[in-house]
Formats: sequence, C-alpha cells, structure tokens
Amino acid sequence: MLNESKLIAAAKNYRRLFYEAIEQTPMLERALVQLLAMDVPSTGDTESYNWLGEVPGMREWVGDRVFKDLEGYEFSIKNKKWEASISVPAETIEDDKFAIVRPRIQGLAESYWRKAWALTLSLITAAKTTTAYDGKYFAASNHADGDSGTLINLTTDLLDKDAYFAARVRMQNLKDDQGNTLGIRPTHMLVCAALEQTGLEIVRDRDSYGADNVWARSVQVVVVPGIDAGGNTADKTWALVDLSKPIKPFINQIRRAPRFTALENPSDPFVFMRDEYAYGADYRGNCGVALWQLFQLSDGSGS
Repeated sequence: MLNESKLIAAAKNYRRLFYEAIEQTPMLERALVQLLAMDVPSTGDTESYNWLGEVPGMREWVGDRVFKDLEGYEFSIKNKKWEASISVPAETIEDDKFAIVRPRIQGLAESYWRKAWALTLSLITAAKTTTAYDGKYFAASNHADGDSGTLINLTTDLLDKDAYFAARVRMQNLKDDQGNTLGIRPTHMLVCAALEQTGLEIVRDRDSYGADNVWARSVQVVVVPGIDAGGNTADKTWALVDLSKPIKPFINQIRRAPRFTALENPSDPFVFMRDEYAYGADYRGNCGVALWQLFQLSDGSGS
C-alpha cells in the first residue's frame, strides 16, 4: 500500500542519491568541466568580469601610483535556468522498486555535469567568434594591450612537433600591457580523438628512433570528445592550455547550485491526474570565457 511514510522515505532516498551523485559520480564531463573551468559564485542576474583585465605588472614606483583602469572593459555573463525532470509511477514506489528508479535519479544529477560541459565545449567550438573581455574574439590573432604588441592565440597549424613547439613559444612569449612576459607555460594539450596518437607521440619518453625526446611529458594530453574549432576541422582541432594558474580559461558561473525537487503530495493535480510522482533537478548559472592568454587554439585547417 502506498502511504505517506513510503512517499517520505522514497523522496528522502531519491534526494540523498541525487546529491551523492552530483559530488561523487565519476564521469568524463565532470572531469573536463573541473579541469578547464573555474567555479565562480554569482549573486545576481548577471556577473561582471571587468577584473579579468585588471591586474597590471609591477613598475618602478616613481611619483604617484598608476592605476589600471577597470572601466576599460565591459564583460559579463548572464545567468540562465536549466532543468531536467522525470516522473515515477505510483506503483513503482508502492512496490519498493528503488533499483528501477536509481539510475534515473543518478541521470538527473549527471545531467548537470553534461549541461555544464556542453556549455563549456560550445565555447571552444565558437572560440573564433566569441568575444572575450578585451573586445577581441577569444581565439584571435590580433589581441593587444598597451605595450604588449600583437598577441596571437589562434593558428591553423596541423598538429606535429614543429607546430607544438611554435605554440609553446607563442604562449611563453605573451606579454602584459607593460611589455613584461606573463609567465604562461602550457600544462595540457587538448586533442580531438583523431589526434590522440599524434599528441601522445609528441610527448612520449623516446622518439621513433629510440632517442630521448626533448618534449617528453612536457604536457598532459587530454582527449576532448567533440572538440571542434569550427568549419571542417572536427578531426584536426587541438589546443594548448595553462591550467596552473588560479584563473582558468573558462568560467562555470553558479547562481544557484543544482537542487532536487519533488511533487510528492497525493493531492497535487499532477499526481491526481496521472497517478505518477514527479522529480526534477534544476540549477541557475552559465558558462563563459575567462583569460584567452591561457588558451592557444589551432583549428588545423592548415591554411
């Protein structure tokens, strides 16, 4: 018999399972979001990230301090609402078939990480057309700031050792507004599945002749399913990233963390009409680009 105590117990078990899955479920999407994006708490409808261009290099203190103009940048990320929902027949709860419902509740939790990763991946795909804090596209060949000179974080190079070396040099030579190098050093190489072997060969311990490889383990190779810089380069896209900094290339903005909700009152119209109980997950937030300097992209077009 389906009574109040069974409904309360079911909701309690489902809720516990949901939050455990959010924190503990091992899945590729979760690992990629946590690797490439920094969690940023949000307190309003939209968050401003003008501070991304705020930090200047040190200079000799002669006369008054020179303040970097925070108002020079207008960059923000607007929060959106996201949800996923399921319904469970009353007889499933009445018959204590928790094992049937378990994977569906876990799926609700996983849907959060899948959405966060889909949003982050879309930023990579659209990196050549997504505006960054400096008003240039996130991946572009015309970044500049003060005395930095022209800065490049987008190329068309096909992945090989020479292209890898050139990308490393570009990243390590990036300068701030006073002409000082930023101290950026790539830590990871992102590759599409078709380039996994090429990426691993570049950083393996020995080259094809058995000699020590100068680039051995210089970065960690990470396969990113679906990575695509746009155009017809889905099997040629690769990138170098520096993930050693407090700031990461992407932002996972969270206004309201994922939560579990339920329609578990037998007198609710939904339950009355369908003899089903409804459970859902939702969160409020969004993803956006952060520091383009930490991300060196090649669309592999070779043009």
